[in-house]
Amino acid sequence: MRILIGVSLCVAWTVGAADRPKPIADFVNLVRALPPEFHADLLLKAADSKLLTGHDDWRRELLEEAFDIGQRAPEPFPMKGGMHTDCRSYVTAGNFGLDAMSLRLRAAEKMLPADPGRGAAMFRETPIPPLPASNCQSAKYPDFSLYYRVLGLVHKTGFTGKERARGERESLLKSVLTSLVDPGQVEPLGRLLLTLEVPATERQELFDALGGALSHVAASDRTFSRHENRLLGFVYEAERKGVATTALLRGLHGYLVSNLTAPRCSQSIQQLEKTESGPRSRLAVEFNGLAANVNRRGFEVALIPPEGMKPERDAGKWDDGDFWTSRRSKQVLEDLRWLNHGNRDLPDDRRFWTVEERGSTEWTARYQELQKRIEGWKVEEEPDPIDHFWMQSFALQAAAQLVPPGPAKSLALRRWLTHFEQGYQPGAVQNAWFGILRRAMPSYKTMSGGANGLDELLISRNPVVAAYAQWEVLAPR
Repeated sequence: MRILIGVSLCVAWTVGAADRPKPIADFVNLVRALPPEFHADLLLKAADSKLLTGHDDWRRELLEEAFDIGQRAPEPFPMKGGMHTDCRSYVTAGNFGLDAMSLRLRAAEKMLPADPGRGAAMFRETPIPPLPASNCQSAKYPDFSLYYRVLGLVHKTGFTGKERARGERESLLKSVLTSLVDPGQVEPLGRLLLTLEVPATERQELFDALGGALSHVAASDRTFSRHENRLLGFVYEAERKGVATTALLRGLHGYLVSNLTAPRCSQSIQQLEKTESGPRSRLAVEFNGLAANVNRRGFEVALIPPEGMKPERDAGKWDDGDFWTSRRSKQVLEDLRWLNHGNRDLPDDRRFWTVEERGSTEWTARYQELQKRIEGWKVEEEPDPIDHFWMQSFALQAAAQLVPPGPAKSLALRRWLTHFEQGYQPGAVQNAWFGILRRAMPSYKTMSGGANGLDELLISRNPVVAAYAQWEVLAPR
């Protein structure tokens, strides 16, 4: 599908639909034909364009449209995963904000400077949805960082003086505290409360309320363990800000015992210290230190005993789906290493092949061998079709980047693009697919120098690819 780019930008525009900047108007009409997650994402990008200067009403319209369309995205809320980047759980996670909740929160965040009241209303219309029960076989877990970041902005700028006087800000925070249900919410919420611009008395009330709300949080080791090593950081900071943490620590005691004695994942159990009295949690030991300090000041917070650190049972483990473990994938990686530097034992500034060396007969022959190895790569050789597609795409793109500039490089990038276009499957958020596109875009931008290098993507048969390429052309303007 060919996408046309507007060529004239030096026009004096006035507010009104008839005088809207044509490049952005054409682009907006184009993205409306895309799946909802990409439709909303590109509208949010367009709303930030410098071309919309003086068109504040239209910008708000685009944000409203993105907010409405975002609700139709296939994934309901953001998910994270992966202990490192080269695994299935990482590349399929929500790293680009294409889920319904993130798209709507992004629209609310962008609306706040222009229309604080509407931005605050958008946030209130985007609660954390019901969460599915997670278990130790879940490679991915919910991520609430964006939600609480936008909440902080809404608290700061989203209310008029009259609304503040009526206590609407406090009501919002109260509703957020009472909706606390998942261990993954506790740390980001605790850190948010530290950043709010509120009187000391109100901050104290908020942390006391957080301590009480912890009793409603169900144990879930998959999300609890993700914050375990830094959970108590906000408690230390609260004390430095003069907050009395007795009520908070009492709530944390029950919360920690509930999670530490519940069924835990194999990976979490492996992190426990082995002692004569049984497994010991470093988090519990750290908590006991905080509690002991409070008790020395004449208050009473129970310590966590050894039996309060012992998991009920091993609930199994998750599999991140590490890449590059099959025989062929290891061969492909080794080929790429050789094409990069020839495995030469030289300092880095001389180790990597120069452009001239990458034009040699030997280098070209090794490159052709790699292409044959990639083309013969069968889906059955990998545990999951996503693994196969992602590693093939990575290898094709990485090899293309090494080809010297010229017709051979253009051919290599076209080979990658043909493969990549065939991997798109409408009807689901393609985080792995989209991540590959994001990574490949710089290669195309520099292929022929500047925006011209995007020509191949601009005429891509895949409308999502073509639309994001057009945005790369429009964005600098």
